[in-house]
Order: sequence, then C-alpha cells, then structure tokens
Amino acid sequence: MSLNLAIFCNPITGEYVNIPGIFKRGNIVNYSEFIVSGFGFHPSTNKYKIVRIHYTKFTDLGRVEVYTIGSGSRWRETGATTHSLRPRMGHNLGMPGYLSPFGTLANGALHWLNKEGKIVSFDLAKENVYLLQPPPIVRSTSLYGNCFQLQVLGGCLCFVHEKRGECLDIWFLRKTGESSSSDVNEQDDYDILSWIKEFSIPIERYAEPCALTNSGEVLMHYKQCLFRYNPQTAALEKLIDNDISYVFPHINSFVSLKALGERRCSFRKRYDVNPAPKEIFIAKQQRKDDEQTDT
Repeated sequence: MSLNLAIFCNPITGEYVNIPGIFKRGNIVNYSEFIVSGFGFHPSTNKYKIVRIHYTKFTDLGRVEVYTIGSGSRWRETGATTHSLRPRMGHNLGMPGYLSPFGTLANGALHWLNKEGKIVSFDLAKENVYLLQPPPIVRSTSLYGNCFQLQVLGGCLCFVHEKRGECLDIWFLRKTGESSSSDVNEQDDYDILSWIKEFSIPIERYAEPCALTNSGEVLMHYKQCLFRYNPQTAALEKLIDNDISYVFPHINSFVSLKALGERRCSFRKRYDVNPAPKEIFIAKQQRKDDEQTDT
C-alpha cells in the first residue's frame, strides 16, 4: 500500500482490485505524510477489511480509515488516534528496519509496534484503537542493541526480542483467565492475556521466526536459509540452504473477490521470466511426529 494506490489481490484465484490511495494519481506526494496499514478477517462480522492510519505532516495524530472488501471502493473514516506509529527520525539505533508499516493479525485485531516498543492494536469488529503493553523486558531494556518485531506463531501474537549477537527471545500472548472467545474487542479483554517467554534461541545475527510446527519446533529465516529450532534438544538445524530472500506463512484461499461484492476486480496476467524466481513450499515433513506447516 502506498499514498497513491493500494492493490488487493488473491494470488490463488488471480483476482485483484485497485483501491484508492490517500492522494489521486498524478498529485504531488508530500513525503512528510506517513501511513501504516493492515488486512484481516473477523468471523463475528464475516467481513474482510483493510485498515490504514494516516499521519499528516509531522504530527502524531493519525486518521484511521477502513475499507471493507465489497463496499464499493469507499474508505470510511472511523476516528483518530494519538498513538504515533511513525518511525524515529534519522538513524534508528533501536530497531533499524524492524518497524513494519504492515499490521500483524491476531486475536481478531491488527497490531503495530511503535518506536517505544509499545503495541498499537485495532480490533476489526468494533473498529477501535487500543494500546497493548509489551512484555516487561521492554520497559527495563535500552533500545540500543535490542531489536523487536511482532509475529504470529501457532495462532498467538508473539513479541520477538533480538539481543544483538546473543539470542532471540520469543514471548507469547496467552490467556490467563476464562473466556469464551480469543478475540480482543475491548481494552479490558487484554486483562485476561499475559506475556510468557517460551523460547530463547542462540543466534549470531538477525533472524525472523515464521512458523510453529505441530511438534513445537520453530521455523525461522536465518542467514538467508530456512532453519528449524528444537527446544527439547536446543538444536538449530538448517533445512534449506538456497539463498532465500523472504519467508512468510501462507494459507490458500479460494474466496472470490467478485463473490464478496467487488465489481471492478481484474485478473492478473502471468509472465514467464528468466531466470524464474524460486518458491519453496514445506507442506509436510515425513516424520513420526507428523509436524505440518505451510511456508
């Protein structure tokens, strides 16, 4: 998503739709403008929504807008937030390149990490913005030499803390009380959730965990390769050594954009390129523990 245009695509069906950006095409973009965005589905509303928060000039006041797939190419303004998601000005010693403008979907909400290490959450059902406190390590740790990121592993929101050149700690946000739903729709719902550190993985450089297997092992993008970490043996095993640029979880969906009400969707063309990009899928490991994941 950019200030001029957003493209929403289902790579399985080949359908895509152009969604209007902040500025019309041809207008001069003011690069002091800044947006973060995210996409998700909430089962209680049965709606697919795109969310963007637009910060004008150099203010910390963000305008929150929602686009519901099938709504007819129209953004709705749902309010404003004073929680700034702008990156630090100049060189960011604490989180260089780790402040992703794309929201992480978990618990029925989108989550972004801000420059102080706090988490801004937008629930997709009631369309409200909340502030979620990070693990206690953030409040007692200097940003210098420590990097943070958000991931989803095993269906849980995870806070990943990289101690540069030492280890990768992974904190899971899990329930601490009784609840009939895992979705977070109110600020009070966070009171039944708490951060639990479940992994501490020795690493030498930046690593990105991307999936959790059924047997409890962590798949991670590390040193341009795909690794598997076994917490029982503390072994870090290289699975694929193929100069991998990106690794991300993917779940196939045959939901049609036209069926959702998008009237102006198009179909993407396929082009053969040389050399062809390599795509690696891990569908199932042939092991007794029957671990299964998509990458």
